[in-house]
Amino acid sequence: MSRTKNVNLYAELKKGTQEMVGNERSEQEPARLHRFAPSENIRALREKAGGSQRAFAPMLGVSIRTL
Repeated sequence: MSRTKNVNLYAELKKGTQEMVGNERSEQEPARLHRFAPSENIRALREKAGGSQRAFAPMLGVSIRTL
């Protein structure tokens, strides 16, 4: 039998909302930053890996359309 972590959903949502407001007000740094590489770099990586877009997209955790 697997054990699941007991999560207080309200507390998690409240914390996330407070972080979002703090980020918008520039009171704190974002917990995560998303940087996007130019499409030429993604294509070069994919070609170096020898995969198609269909095979490469799941490796990055994105849809083919996003890739």
